[in-house]
Amino acid sequence: MDITDFKLLEMIRFKILLLLYILFIVGSCNRGGNDVRNSISLPDNVDTVQNALFLIIKYLDSLPDIPKEKGITTFYAIDGDYIHINDFPKRKLNNTLMIPGLTSKTSREFIKLVFFLKKNFITSASKSGFNYWYFDYRELSYSNYEDSRDIILIRNISDTVGLYVENKIIDQKKNLLLVAPKTREEVLKNYNEIKIKNKQN
Repeated sequence: MDITDFKLLEMIRFKILLLLYILFIVGSCNRGGNDVRNSISLPDNVDTVQNALFLIIKYLDSLPDIPKEKGITTFYAIDGDYIHINDFPKRKLNNTLMIPGLTSKTSREFIKLVFFLKKNFITSASKSGFNYWYFDYRELSYSNYEDSRDIILIRNISDTVGLYVENKIIDQKKNLLLVAPKTREEVLKNYNEIKIKNKQN
């Protein structure tokens, strides 16, 4: 083996080691991201976030109902610099935005809460068939059904009865539950068990 072959071999070894190092770093970052999403970790005090969620639920519940044939629930969602609320057209998110169904004062309070929750990694809310409000938590741009994480605000433990059908609780801070979706197979199994139970009663 001459010196040229030796240098070429060393360069290949170096590139392989560099590639392995990069893959290790990327893998570590991904695992760290998932760890953060699997626990409630907020910049602000948990009580303050709970109070903000109570208030925004109150405002969302006061908005005009969406016709059932539209197949969507009451919700809000931030999309970049815009916000989509209920059945209303998407609008630029700013402090002077008027929300249809709210007064100018409550509109300002609503937007203030939206900005506060965004700072705490919550950028949308939707209401489920079981009457729970789901607030997305640390949403991923590429997330699919299994990757989603939601925060649910409960008043007491009896509020969680219907929650277990489609979700598993992975963390709790005071009245905030962090949930991840069960697999489709688990959900179907739970619904079948409910049907059997109802027939027996």
